[in-house]
Amino acid sequence: MSLSYKTPITAKDGTLIPIFSNNQAMFSKYSPQKDAENFASIPKDEPVQFFLVCGIGNGLHIKTLRQRFPKATILAIESSKENIEYLDNYFNLKKVIKELDFSFCVADEIEDFLPKKYIPLLHGDFSMLPLRSWANAHPLQMNKITNGVKSALDKITSDASTQAHFGKIWHKNILQNILILEKINKPLELNPNKKISEAFIAAAGPSLDKSIHLLKDVNFRQNHFFIATDTALPCLLKNNIIPDVTVTIDGQLASHKHFMQPLPKDMCIIADLCCNTSLVVHALKQGCDVMFFCGNHPLSLLFYSKILENKKGTIPFLDTSAGTVTITAVELALSLGFNKIKISGADFGYVHKKTYAKGTYFEDLFLSSSNRINPLIQKNISLLYRQPLTQINSNFATTSTLKTYSENFEKYCLSKGLIHLETEKNGIKSYSQPTEFNRTTKKIKFELVQNYEKEFIKWYISALENKNNEIIPTILPFAAWYKKKNKYKNDIFLFLKLAYYQSVMYTSSHGK
Repeated sequence: MSLSYKTPITAKDGTLIPIFSNNQAMFSKYSPQKDAENFASIPKDEPVQFFLVCGIGNGLHIKTLRQRFPKATILAIESSKENIEYLDNYFNLKKVIKELDFSFCVADEIEDFLPKKYIPLLHGDFSMLPLRSWANAHPLQMNKITNGVKSALDKITSDASTQAHFGKIWHKNILQNILILEKINKPLELNPNKKISEAFIAAAGPSLDKSIHLLKDVNFRQNHFFIATDTALPCLLKNNIIPDVTVTIDGQLASHKHFMQPLPKDMCIIADLCCNTSLVVHALKQGCDVMFFCGNHPLSLLFYSKILENKKGTIPFLDTSAGTVTITAVELALSLGFNKIKISGADFGYVHKKTYAKGTYFEDLFLSSSNRINPLIQKNISLLYRQPLTQINSNFATTSTLKTYSENFEKYCLSKGLIHLETEKNGIKSYSQPTEFNRTTKKIKFELVQNYEKEFIKWYISALENKNNEIIPTILPFAAWYKKKNKYKNDIFLFLKLAYYQSVMYTSSHGK
């Protein structure tokens, strides 16, 4: 990219000001300070805010903004890294950035960068502040920034909504599941048969019905490492199909319904630390092996880092940021070394107006409560139309949520180099990952955590009581739930206090 700045000039008041390549000055050539003050006067007078400033230049306007809002969080954008380096030669931007305490990125990075920097619960209201002269000189970049910000804010809003709904459940489950770790008294490893070169994943979409007959074939199962999602498990067990492992990430109480039945002892459950604790307890009582992994929740990540720091063993990390158990199952398959994967039931939509495969927990739930005036088909239709429906073709329909899941799956496959080879008549989709991608995939190993669980819980509760900054990220989802439930203001110290009392309550009976 070519530079969008030219050699700066000195204004009448002695301030060195940037000049754009279109010969326009970034600030008034007579009184740049007045321009900066006008810029800083735009936001409303709230102490806790997040500002996205478009245009860095010499940082004069950011300095004035910082003076008015000393507690605000500021992220500034420039058009390119080349422009930042060019401006640094004249204005010592590194020093300016440090003194004014703001983050910066370039226009191409904003969609990925903003969600990492803007946390509504901590940073308050969001304001986008484009410097008019900079925006006029960078119309293409402004368009890119506007679209990137919109996409990023959609993601942030969705994440915040999810945290507000599940934050308390996740917090409770993680702490209780950490204490359950000490009851798993042997190290566990997944060592698929070396002759097996492919993994098979069963999700709970309607297309799974087409492949059930194939999954009953012993030879097919022997030639594949069989991973089931939790939602697909009841359907498989009703057909006497036992997967090698079942993956679960959902923390809701309803998720244990997929497991509330006699479970085969030779089945293993791979569970996110934030999964529902009751299903873990049930599986252990049934004689199943349970292996925990660390997902993307900040409390899980803290536990993960503390285990490594104290050299107490490890638990694997699997990326759960996409929020769907199917993607986590694919992540597991890749992390176990498989670069050929077949998937059935990953429809992310409604096939022939069916919502789920036969035999899932949802079908049992609907059947048990159906009657002549409220039949099963009526319940399925209610589920089908709970959100606005988009008909893709005569056989397939989707919703905005399911479309997002599908797009996340496609993005995930692209990031991992997974190529969709074909879709078979039995509804099975085949994927392949090039060898060079597979070599770089971190292989996971399940080990015993060496008697660190209670020690971590004791340390964590003490850190909450003492308002340790290190643990603030771990309570943000929990705090989002409290804020929505009780309409609290953004008081992080209040949330720390609440998290402390709740954490003590969650763990007191389990820690004895």
